[in-house]
Amino acid sequence: MKHYVFLALCGLAVASAFIVDAENVEAAFKFNKFQADFGKSYDTAEAYDHAFENFQAALARIAAAEARGVKNVYGITKFSDLSPEEFRAKYLMPKGSIDIGKMAQKFAVNNKKQKHAMAPPSTFDWRSKNAVTPVKDQQQCGSCWAFSTTENLESMSFLAGYPIPTLGPQQLVDCDPQSQGCGGGWTYWAFEYLLTAGGQESEASYPYTAETGTCQFNNKLINATLSNFTFATTPCESGPCPTQDDLLRTQLATIGPLSICVNAGTWSDWMGLAPIPASECPGDADDLDHCVQLVGYNWPSKYWIVRNSWNTDWGIEGYIYLETGGNTCGLGDVVTYANVPKKAHVHTHF
Repeated sequence: MKHYVFLALCGLAVASAFIVDAENVEAAFKFNKFQADFGKSYDTAEAYDHAFENFQAALARIAAAEARGVKNVYGITKFSDLSPEEFRAKYLMPKGSIDIGKMAQKFAVNNKKQKHAMAPPSTFDWRSKNAVTPVKDQQQCGSCWAFSTTENLESMSFLAGYPIPTLGPQQLVDCDPQSQGCGGGWTYWAFEYLLTAGGQESEASYPYTAETGTCQFNNKLINATLSNFTFATTPCESGPCPTQDDLLRTQLATIGPLSICVNAGTWSDWMGLAPIPASECPGDADDLDHCVQLVGYNWPSKYWIVRNSWNTDWGIEGYIYLETGGNTCGLGDVVTYANVPKKAHVHTHF
């Protein structure tokens, strides 16, 4: 049996009538609501049909997760009209190898004298201490690594006693010689670049374009500096790594919001009601394709609080929850933070 469904197409005043199978009627109306909710429009009938096919595939993924007992984790998001391949190409980095040996060595050197006498609290959130800037939007550019680095330097500058800056990730996108701009990079490469450059400009002096451009860095406009950077955890090469979570919890509560890299392939469908389980998001070091900021946790409720860079119309006002206890999405594999010298005569207590 066929049904005629009338939907507005491409924002035109004239409605376009098309025929769908009976089982797709519900999907068609959900797609219409999706367009209204997220302000989506398509320039051609072909683009519309392609987006609708992707949307139907997203509904099938959500239903499959429910069928295997994963409840309230996945749902319709602003990315539901993209295929997994399109989502990866626009918002993630290529999966790549990380330098396990280098990270382990640097962690051992920089954390040799570090001691944590007090147990971390059961819940913690750096946002409540004004140590986190507003959620940013990397747009359709694989520059997450630059945003993660930038967000950490902003937070660590504040914790060192300075007014919290709003820094420009575009400087890293354009100028970091080891990374590939919108094609991806690593936070530890970005920190190495900032050490060489002497610091980072503000967003106002080096605005974001969501494109890889020519380096325009001006060292006279530096807005934040660092003396070094540190790996906050030992790298977890494979497996659940439960001790990784314990170390990460202590470091987060002791040091500040941390820069982390994750496997975010499943994040396009996250609806914001329940944390992504470790079973749904493996964390091997060679699976990492996105870098973000870890800002808090709720240990009794078993979730991490992670700040993303996909604007506030995704997740929980731009944040995502990941299950604790299993190195979910590899959040403990590449964890870094900037060492910012304390501002003279300023003491910040929390």
